[in-house]
Amino acid sequence: MSANAIRLSDAEGRLIAAGCEWSEPKDLITAAGLACGLAGATALGLAMSAFGTNVPLGAGLLCVSGLVTRVAWSLIDDRFQRRSLVFGLAGTMRMPHGVPGYFFRRLIEGHHAQIATMEKIRDEAMPDGKPSVTHRVAIYGKEGHIVRVTGALHPDLAHMVAVQLNAALQAVRDELSWQARARFQGGVECR
Repeated sequence: MSANAIRLSDAEGRLIAAGCEWSEPKDLITAAGLACGLAGATALGLAMSAFGTNVPLGAGLLCVSGLVTRVAWSLIDDRFQRRSLVFGLAGTMRMPHGVPGYFFRRLIEGHHAQIATMEKIRDEAMPDGKPSVTHRVAIYGKEGHIVRVTGALHPDLAHMVAVQLNAALQAVRDELSWQARARFQGGVECR
């Protein structure tokens, strides 16, 4: 569980983009992996009991058990989705690994100058009459827009992502400020 800072610089060492990368759990994939693991264990048990009476059947079940267990291991090994949000100097907001809930979307529309803050939020729902709480990170715009940029996260990870994203946005805004100040002072580097 971590949120890693992203800082991209040009050849001269000046910041050109900043952001954060994190991982989100894929609950459906994890459940499918566990189901395959259970099926593999059941096939292994059947294979062991079949070896005593029917060797070809036992060998076949043993092969099926191995194959299903391998599929289960692959699914469980791929149970996290990488996500990232990167702010560019031109005002872009890119999510190279996709925006949660939108399959092909890779950009968040608008300019990052319109962001007021990014915070951890608590979404509450009542599916089937049972309370459900998830923690996400949302961008709050200066005009009242709210964009959720993560899926369901552990509360601590949601906090870390929000802090890293705020720091990344501040780094981009600082770089833009330095560049504007250098242009204003006649191209003299003022760092």
